[in-house]
Amino acid sequence: MHLVPSPGRPDPVTSLEIHKRRQRVQLARLLQITEKMLECAQDNDWLAVEELETLRKGELDACFEMQQQSPSLLIAEALATLLYLNDQIVALVKLARDDLVVNHNTMARNKSLIDLYEDELP
Repeated sequence: MHLVPSPGRPDPVTSLEIHKRRQRVQLARLLQITEKMLECAQDNDWLAVEELETLRKGELDACFEMQQQSPSLLIAEALATLLYLNDQIVALVKLARDDLVVNHNTMARNKSLIDLYEDELP
């Protein structure tokens, strides 16, 4: 007995290839978004980082869903790269936060000095 694919439905090998191609495209998109996030973080464009993070979250959800359906070494490797890039973004966020704290403390100290000076004026 020989199985003949149904008209309009790809054979299993073609379906697998289509699925793998979708995985590669989705992973490439996920990595591109993350790389763009890193570029924006390096430029201190935190609004763009936030917008890209929202976009990336949807891609990640879909990627994990795909990984559960069809585990793949390709997805695991791409996620490892993603985690590496994400660590760089987090490091930049921490530096920016630390800079903000220093700037805030400097401004608070300067305001206190100005208030002291104005209190001493006749």
